Amino acid sequence: MERGGISLEGLSRVVSNIPAKRRHFARRSNMVIIFITIFATYAADYFSAALTGSIVWEPTFRHIPGRIPVTGILRGVSGTDVTSYFTYPDVQTIIVEIGAASANLAWIALQRDSSNIPEPSSTFRRVVKNTQYLSTNSTLKNVTVPYFVVDAFEWIADPEPFLTTPQRSLFEDYSNFSPYFSGRGAVGLLPDSQWGLQALNKLGDPQIVAESRLLSYRIQRREWPEGPCPRNYSIDPGSQINLHEYPYTGVWYDCFAIANVTYRAGAAVCQDCKLISPTIVQAENPLQIIPDSFTSMALGLAPSLSTYLIFSGIAVPQNYGTRRNYVIELTSRAYQAAWAAYSDTFGSREGDTAVQIAVPTLRAKVIPWRVFLWVGLHFSMIALGLLFVYIQSHCDHPWVDDPMLAVFWLDTSAVSHGSNIHSTDPQKSEAGLPRDEILILEDAGQPSRFVMSVKMKSG
Repeated sequence: MERGGISLEGLSRVVSNIPAKRRHFARRSNMVIIFITIFATYAADYFSAALTGSIVWEPTFRHIPGRIPVTGILRGVSGTDVTSYFTYPDVQTIIVEIGAASANLAWIALQRDSSNIPEPSSTFRRVVKNTQYLSTNSTLKNVTVPYFVVDAFEWIADPEPFLTTPQRSLFEDYSNFSPYFSGRGAVGLLPDSQWGLQALNKLGDPQIVAESRLLSYRIQRREWPEGPCPRNYSIDPGSQINLHEYPYTGVWYDCFAIANVTYRAGAAVCQDCKLISPTIVQAENPLQIIPDSFTSMALGLAPSLSTYLIFSGIAVPQNYGTRRNYVIELTSRAYQAAWAAYSDTFGSREGDTAVQIAVPTLRAKVIPWRVFLWVGLHFSMIALGLLFVYIQSHCDHPWVDDPMLAVFWLDTSAVSHGSNIHSTDPQKSEAGLPRDEILILEDAGQPSRFVMSVKMKSG
């Protein structure tokens, strides 16, 4: 009101937080000042809402040390001849059932999409006894896990020249070592007299198997009228192969894809392995492969395990993408299941290991950009406050700390009395001054001031 004045209607709009219009002021600069003031008020009132959530709470775990007895923390028995457990069909059936059950438990979907992982993976899992009362995300200081990694994989375009006579007999000889026992197998490394450097019938000291070997994968079964297996079969993008066929008693053809696989198999000691469920421990590469007594036995039984896993449909890979990835991942899981079954049945019984028990808790998480925005806005408010103090100290009128008290410092008698002055209420503009009059703040000698109304100048 000192700088040209404001109409009563304009004053009513301003105190109601509504932007005034040009006609309410005698000077255009006054309108700009009022607009800046109103928007600054909005910023001061509402910027805190934009900062909500600078600190959020997220679930986490606090680990408490402990010690428990755990089965299978050590390797298999060294130097002990346990081949009878491998060659007897009844015992072999028991091991297959134990391995299939543990694999289904280890690779079941523990949470949404947990088994839907990229393949081929470098993840190793096993079921560990005596940990059923530990919470998820607890860690075991020392536990042995199966180890199987494929270093190279290539589909063979024409497998006939590569298959030996003993290997061909595996497709019709459903013996203990055949990957297609009972004629229902799916995936398996083709065995011969030995795995690696150690014969199957002479299990002795722990070993690591690192070799290249043929692997067979049943693609389809065709009824006899359909004819033989197709040639130039597209098994993967960019890979066309001839399928090896085996005519079964004149009823159907079994069609197999053959691949050359370079792999390493053994075991690994995992330090601080995490429990992804109360009984399942998971290890991730890189791990150091170590020799183990059950390596060759697990390799021999893996084809049978892969068949059982396919029957159950629980532990099979989900989003394999290509058949190459599917075969690698399924072979790895079958080996892990066979190794875990042998280890739990014939390996070291129990040992103590340190554990870190996970206790659910909450952890504060700070969102940095919101904090920086909060600090910046507050510094801006401090700077504007200091600027306000500086400007007020150089003004002629006294500074009022509380704007609500300003009304007590104003002499409004000129508004209420006088022939040409009307009684007004800024909150009720409809009963106030005409639109061609404005309110002006005038000095009456320090410290008195009064408000008077004058005709608005034209233009």
